[in-house]
Amino acid sequence: MLERGDVEGKKGTCNLSILFVADGAGGSEVIKAIVNCGIKDDIEVMSCSQHSSEILGLSITPKMRALGRALSGDYRLVVSERSNSIKFHSELTKRCIENSIKNLVLTDYCTGCVEHYKGILPDIPTAVTAVTKESKDLLVKRGVDESNIYMLGNPAYDGVKGIEYKRGYSKEPRVLYVSQGGQGNINSLENMSEFNKLYLELFKIFDKFTLDVKLHPMEESERCNWDNVSKFFSNVNILPKCLGEVFVKENISNYDIITGRNSTLQVKSKMIGIPTIMLKDENLRLRLIEYKCNNFINIKQPCEDIIVLDDLSLFVNDMLNKIINGGSQLDKDSRRYMH
Repeated sequence: MLERGDVEGKKGTCNLSILFVADGAGGSEVIKAIVNCGIKDDIEVMSCSQHSSEILGLSITPKMRALGRALSGDYRLVVSERSNSIKFHSELTKRCIENSIKNLVLTDYCTGCVEHYKGILPDIPTAVTAVTKESKDLLVKRGVDESNIYMLGNPAYDGVKGIEYKRGYSKEPRVLYVSQGGQGNINSLENMSEFNKLYLELFKIFDKFTLDVKLHPMEESERCNWDNVSKFFSNVNILPKCLGEVFVKENISNYDIITGRNSTLQVKSKMIGIPTIMLKDENLRLRLIEYKCNNFINIKQPCEDIIVLDDLSLFVNDMLNKIINGGSQLDKDSRRYMH
């Protein structure tokens, strides 16, 4: 059963057996929020990476052992995610299908590209969660039956509630680059090239600026490479390791601009109202010039239509019961759970 830590196991009256398999940082945050919302079932949670174990407060379970447990037949539902280690989680889904084991896949992020969902879902699981209406539509185009898509949103985003952002325009902006390197993410050369482009554009547009770098949890082993960058550029700081949820609560509102390859941290910064630039989708130079012209409201884009639930516990327990018992999706008008 679940070990004691930040995540608490729940034992209720439904007598259902559910295994959560966590690996990526974003996916582990979603699982933590779901498990802590009050599941009325017998559950077990396994963390398959260092950063996942830190988020969930669990010891590390080797991937092959987690895969073996998932296929043991002891569980009526296996819940996995798609934030990092896509190859492992895709294999888990494939093996669940082959062994007639129900599999729910949690997504932590919305992307505007159906090819992304083809990449993370090479095989179609029993059910998938969607973060936004747009992501639901893309999942349907990918081939997921609409009745098997659950509009969960991302409960980890609830951590931004109550965070106030009071910074205005700054001629000498403090910028955060959210790195997405590390095993399973973009390769280090591509990541560094992206950073170099950002630095060059900032250098051209602003007389003075500070650039902090927050490494992805899977990138800590490459910290030495980034330390060399900070030695070369006096205005670049490599931030110490910090869990995403802690960083959001304690540090995120201290920045004038947040940028980087699209990440859940940037979605949170947009929800808070911090000027945010998604390097994968937006014109970096244009956005920075807009900021310099004191027109930074143009990069304080309204966030995507992320689903926010009024009663996460009610929704999650209904969802799990529907999937396990083979019923159809929740009420079509799921707004009874939403703000």
